Amino acid sequence: MLTARATRERLVTWVRRNHGYREHDIREIVSLLDEAISGLAVVAGENSFHLSFVAVTERLPRLPLRAEPTLQGIIDEVLTAARLTPVPAERLSALRTVIALLDRGGDPPGLPREWARPTRRAAEEALEATLRAEHAYAALTRSSLERAATRARRADVRGVRAVLARAHERDAELGHARSNRMSALIDVLERRIDDAQRLQLARDRWRLYVDVYRGYRRQIDEALDQFDRARDALEDIELLAGPDTDALDKAQRRLRAAAGGLGLTYPPAVLGAVHDLLKRSLALGLHAAELRRRAVSAEDLAAARNAAAAASGALMLFERAITQLHDALTFPELTL
Repeated sequence: MLTARATRERLVTWVRRNHGYREHDIREIVSLLDEAISGLAVVAGENSFHLSFVAVTERLPRLPLRAEPTLQGIIDEVLTAARLTPVPAERLSALRTVIALLDRGGDPPGLPREWARPTRRAAEEALEATLRAEHAYAALTRSSLERAATRARRADVRGVRAVLARAHERDAELGHARSNRMSALIDVLERRIDDAQRLQLARDRWRLYVDVYRGYRRQIDEALDQFDRARDALEDIELLAGPDTDALDKAQRRLRAAAGGLGLTYPPAVLGAVHDLLKRSLALGLHAAELRRRAVSAEDLAAARNAAAAASGALMLFERAITQLHDALTFPELTL
C-alpha cells in the first residue's frame, strides 16, 4: 500500500512539473491507484481516511493560428494606414508602397483584377491629391513669408495683416488640409506683425527726435575731432610703443580741449548715455596720458602697462559712444 501511495504521489508531481502533459492519461492511472489504495486499506483493517486534494490545471484548447496574410489584405491595411495618418510624408510613402505592390509583375498573382484595378486608381488619386495639397501649402508658405517680410521691412502693419488674412482664406480654400503647417505659418506671420509694429514705433520716435540728434552731433563735432587727432598717441600708449614727449603733450592738449567742449554741451535726455560714454572715454584718455608720462619719467614698466589699460578703455568707450550715436542718427530699418 505504501508503494501504491508513493507511486500516486510521483505521478501527480510529474504532471505538475511537466505543465499538464498527458494529464488525462495520468488522471485515469491515479484514479485506479486510488481505488487500489482504498481496497488495500480495508484489507489492512485501517479505519481512518486519507484525503489527498490535488488541483490539476486543465490544458486550454489550442486556438487556431491566424492565417498568413494575403497580399490583398496587406494592401488594404496599408491603405487604411494612409487614410488615418495625419503626417503627409507617411501618407505619401504608404500610397507609393501600395502602387508598387499592385504594379509588381503587371497584374499581381492572387489579386482579383476587378479589385486590383479600382484599388490602384484610388491609390493614384489619393497620391495626386496629397501631392497637390503639399505643393499648394508649400507655395502658400513661401509666398506669404516673402510678402510679409517685405511689408514688415516697410513697417506696413496693415500690409502684413492682409497677408495673414489671405493665408487664412487660402487655407479654407484648400480644406484646412495641413493644420500643423498652417499653425507654424501663422506663428511666423504674427511675429512679422509684431516686427512691423515695433519698427513703426521706432521710426515715429526717430522722426520726433532726429532734429535733436543732429543738433547734438553738430555741437560735439569739435570734441570728436580733437579725440580723433589724439587717437594715434592713445594707440601707441595701448601698445607700449610710445609716443614721444612732443606727441604726448599734443595728445593731452587735444583731450583736454575735447573734455572742455563736452563739459559746455548739454545733451538731450535721449542721448544722455552717449554723452556719458564720451566723457568717460576722454577722462580715461587723459588718465592714460598722465600715467604714460609718469612711466616714462620713472622708467616704470608696470606704470606703462597701467597706462596701456587706461588707453584701451578710452578707445573702447569712444567707439561704443560713436556707434550708439550713429544708430540714433540712422533711419530705423528691420533686418530679417
